[in-house]
Amino acid sequence: MLGPSLCCIYNAMNPAKALDVNYDCTLADLKECKKAVYHFLVAIRGIVPESKMFTISDLYNNNTNGIVKVRDLTNVTNHRL
Repeated sequence: MLGPSLCCIYNAMNPAKALDVNYDCTLADLKECKKAVYHFLVAIRGIVPESKMFTISDLYNNNTNGIVKVRDLTNVTNHRL
């Protein structure tokens, strides 16, 4: 469910091209969630410093380091709102 949430955060920045958001995406359909994360990462790449980026694997890994990277990245994007 993080993929659609990240897309919503990106869209809140009023980009020239908004990302499609699949509100029906659930963890039961992990492929759709990962697809949304990918689209978010591609869209945000030119806005956020490379050092703040995370990978899809970071997000769905079994440790908290990936979530910390996501938090740091969303903090950067939230300052742009």
